[in-house]
Amino acid sequence: MDPEAGDHISWDLDESDMWSVLDAWFSSKGLVSQQVESYNRFVDQTLRDVVELSPPLRIEHETTQNGRFKRSVHEMRFLRHGEHQAAGVTLAMGKPSGEETQPPRPIECRLRGLTYSLSVSAMLRYDPPEGSGQEGREETVLLGHIPLMVRSRHCVLDSDEVERMSEGGSDINKRNIRRIMQGECPYDDGGYFIVKGNEKAVVAQESMRRNHVFVFAMHDDPKYSHRLEIR
Repeated sequence: MDPEAGDHISWDLDESDMWSVLDAWFSSKGLVSQQVESYNRFVDQTLRDVVELSPPLRIEHETTQNGRFKRSVHEMRFLRHGEHQAAGVTLAMGKPSGEETQPPRPIECRLRGLTYSLSVSAMLRYDPPEGSGQEGREETVLLGHIPLMVRSRHCVLDSDEVERMSEGGSDINKRNIRRIMQGECPYDDGGYFIVKGNEKAVVAQESMRRNHVFVFAMHDDPKYSHRLEIR
């Protein structure tokens, strides 16, 4: 920066400038970004890590053949990344679960007393006993359903279809139009679950970092100058 040009710049900020900074922050992050980002990380990373760390399931049993006992070992395991071209990834996140073919929206779950949930599937490989003459097979199995956080990455409110319906205008206007068209409040940033029609929120809590040493000064203790804590 030209030092002479800097002399003509005014660094005095008034209240309107401060509100502009706050508006810019909340328009991009919002008040519940820590909730949504944490849930996205849980679904996209933590769940996959749990499945990939699961050891193979070995099933051993004895069968009779010509009057003799024969031990056979069956093995089932989840496929890791890259083991199967068709699988692509270990887990597959389906659309929000519902009775209809079309995934229900949060407003429908509230009105009808449904749970806004997400189906989780995984690619499973079955290896028959050696020498049995059978071929191994792979299939997609449903692991279950988990509550889906409103406004998270897998929520239907952030689908491409809704994005096309609100083309044009500023980002904030497009966001408000999308939410109104979906029957949602334009000021609702999500970050909660819908269980049997009721909105449920997980209260965020602060905790000390684990496996790290914290040292605190002891001003009121004449015997010790500092206190050390670790969890």
